[in-house]
Amino acid sequence: REGFRLSSQEAAASFGDDRLLIEKFIDTPRHIEMQVLADSFGNTLWLNERECSIQRRNQKVVEEAPSVFLDSKTRAMGQQAVQLAKAVQYKSAGTVEFLVDSKKNFYFLEMNTRLQVEHPVTDTNFLPEVYPDGFHGKVLDAKEHNQLCAITCCLYAQQQHGNRQFLNQTRLPQLSGNINSWEIELNLAEKKVQAAVVKHNDHYEVLINGERMKVTTADINTPTPSFTINGEDPTIIQALRFTSSGLVHVQYKGTVFDIEVADRTVASLKKYMPEKIPEDIASLIIAPMPGNVVSVNCAVGDMVAMGDEVCIVEAMKMHNSLTASKDGKIKAIHCKPGDSISEDDLLIELE
Repeated sequence: REGFRLSSQEAAASFGDDRLLIEKFIDTPRHIEMQVLADSFGNTLWLNERECSIQRRNQKVVEEAPSVFLDSKTRAMGQQAVQLAKAVQYKSAGTVEFLVDSKKNFYFLEMNTRLQVEHPVTDTNFLPEVYPDGFHGKVLDAKEHNQLCAITCCLYAQQQHGNRQFLNQTRLPQLSGNINSWEIELNLAEKKVQAAVVKHNDHYEVLINGERMKVTTADINTPTPSFTINGEDPTIIQALRFTSSGLVHVQYKGTVFDIEVADRTVASLKKYMPEKIPEDIASLIIAPMPGNVVSVNCAVGDMVAMGDEVCIVEAMKMHNSLTASKDGKIKAIHCKPGDSISEDDLLIELE
């Protein structure tokens, strides 16, 4: 009922018509694709299936071939895919997608006029054989730990060096001295590391745990810079984010690492910083995204139970029902229907 109500409101707001088209419900759906090849001489064939049911946020994560769910009878989907390609006189590689329910009934979804290769395809026994304990991300050995710390030192040094540059500002006083060395403290994987880095014209010299490393890179300002350490094979990382608090998010060999990096003097003063106490937001209804307030379904003084709808926010043409996260009385309402709101705006308070 709630889904029908919200969908009707979205349709009315977007198209001025609240009528809905009810589609067939498919229980326990599986996303299975058939690949076809067709030439210009009337020959069309299908190349088995790929199971694409493992998804996150409606995006495929793992594709498995062959599907462990299908049998010889259900693989008639392949002949259906061939008939479809012939009906439209298709001449190329393509992917015909189906939805399959729990009783192995299948339904046409769409056809992509290309051979999809953007996702990894795995053999049926690949995952249990290669990853018997599941996925835990990259575990760094001692050498990789030091190398990743050295790379982070170079990123930090480059950022600090860039912060002292003033382009197209000839009237600003220049900072005195040419700083090209830094003493740094890093914290990676619960291990604190003392490091020193010196920036030269064509390389960086990094000292970590008594080990001196020569780090060269020609593209440190790109999203995926490549680093060569002591002349070994290049190491490619992805610098995802630098925060003002000194936290660097780096992706290395498929795993994202959060690395704390700071000047040693700054790091030594952190112990004097008061701990920030997380705000109790159980009594607050906060906008999860920017949008417009469609309706406010409560009034000051009303008693609400956990899960009760208190307002509806429209964002990206979708109606989002905001609910109370605990039992309580409405203390204040800071919005009204038609208001334009930003992310994290306070909408409603409970006592």
